[in-house]
Amino acid sequence: MENELKKRRREEILDIIENEEIGKQDELVMKLKRRGINVTQATLSRDLREMHIIRKPAGNKEYKYIIVTREDVGKRCQSVFKDAVLSIFIQEYFISVKTMNGMAAAVGELIDRLDDKKIAGTVASNNNVLVLCRSHEYAKHVYKELNDLRL
Repeated sequence: MENELKKRRREEILDIIENEEIGKQDELVMKLKRRGINVTQATLSRDLREMHIIRKPAGNKEYKYIIVTREDVGKRCQSVFKDAVLSIFIQEYFISVKTMNGMAAAVGELIDRLDDKKIAGTVASNNNVLVLCRSHEYAKHVYKELNDLRL
């Protein structure tokens, strides 16, 4: 029952965001209420975060909610990766990704989010990410993929 309510609420949120200019959560709460859905601010915030819906400037100091697509996220991640990574080296099963100071954790998170089964794990310091691959052959593939992200 709870999953059905959540599903319906999220469908209504998507419909509202796609068809109306909404810039504040309280507006969205009221629109949902008019559609028979009572939701708390905390629940709505969680839904928006999990649904990858963000507020974007719409001009005149106004904002509007937009749905962030996987493609948008991919472009942003590639941009961060491209800006933060200084060099990439491979040796056996390991790939060392040298980053600007303070950027290794972010780059490591991006690599982890690739969810690449060829990667066993990552370890990040302040300016370096060590990528442990499952085999030497996998390391070659991952090395190429990471270098391609820099282009």
